[in-house]
Amino acid sequence: MLTCEGPGVDGEIGTMAMLGEGRDSWPITVGDTFMSRAANLAKRRRHPNIKQLIRESVSAREMAYAPYSKFTVGAALLCEDGEVVTGCNVENISYGASICAERTALVKAVSCGQIKFRAIAVTADANDGFVPPCGVCRQFIVEFSANMAVYLAKPDFSTVLVSSINSDIQQLVRDSVAARNLAYCPYSKFQVGAALITTDGETFTGCNVENIAYGGSICAERTAIVKAVSSGKQKFKAIAVATDNIKTDSFTSPCGPCRQFIVEFGSDTLVYLAKVNDLATVLVTDIKELLPLSFTDF
Repeated sequence: MLTCEGPGVDGEIGTMAMLGEGRDSWPITVGDTFMSRAANLAKRRRHPNIKQLIRESVSAREMAYAPYSKFTVGAALLCEDGEVVTGCNVENISYGASICAERTALVKAVSCGQIKFRAIAVTADANDGFVPPCGVCRQFIVEFSANMAVYLAKPDFSTVLVSSINSDIQQLVRDSVAARNLAYCPYSKFQVGAALITTDGETFTGCNVENIAYGGSICAERTAIVKAVSSGKQKFKAIAVATDNIKTDSFTSPCGPCRQFIVEFGSDTLVYLAKVNDLATVLVTDIKELLPLSFTDF
């Protein structure tokens, strides 16, 4: 889902803020819908669908290479002729050689002959507000257009008290924690547990199982799904995933292949993420938020 913060309103795909169109602010009044304002802006600036531009930035974020910061960012750049060029942050062990998502998109565009731009959308997963471009990226942006519109977006995840969710889901979270204790992970030492509930109320659990041939390893989410499908169950209501990310003290979401596995059996599956060192709260989202523009047949 997208909603505006600050001068903003309800929308459709996450949380979004607009820095402005160059030196001009984006006028918006309480009661206006974001999509109607975006439609007016699209008509005036000849923008394609702004929501689609933001979705492109969300998809680009999935490609980020950020092994050091673990902070992934995606950007989608709208060229003057309507072409959209995407980029993600690419880190390097020599930190100064790292490049931000915004600059990746700009460099890709310029190397293809594009030097005039209308807008850029930037998506990052920040718990406390939006993440604007860094100073270097701002200088890159203004080099090509002082009037470029900048949209900042973030996935719409919410943290809730476990006590506030229904008893079935509370049990699902507990089952994922128990499943984690069975994990076989001698190489990463990172235990993950998953618990899946079907639409008819049956629960299947799974843990990660590693292999010395790393590519042969399987994640907890896929273990649970494979168990369910092999038992004749293919419709799922929700999945809970439990980890203990001590280094960052953050929730750990399913990897790309697991997200694709989940969406294969239902685009409305709810996802509950739990930290075993703090089971009072869980992060709640759904597979559509975790895997926008997914490769599916529905």
